[in-house]
Amino acid sequence: METVDLLDHGLRAALAVPGVTMVVADLAATSFCDSSGLNMLDRFYADATAEGVAFWLDPIHPAVRRVLEIAGMAQSLTRPSRSAG
Repeated sequence: METVDLLDHGLRAALAVPGVTMVVADLAATSFCDSSGLNMLDRFYADATAEGVAFWLDPIHPAVRRVLEIAGMAQSLTRPSRSAG
């Protein structure tokens, strides 16, 4: 909750770069993700996909990967999306 707005702002800034085709977020140092983080990642994934921009997370802290797996989001957020090329 404390850093979700900062991450969202950074991701949205990357998405706004003219000609961007992919955004990859490094969450290796992020050891906790709650529902607000999951919500933000889900919204950003949808927005990026709608813009034709690939988005995924790499690398991911194992604890965050587990949360993504439980939420059913791991597959779409941990590998290049089909819009990537």
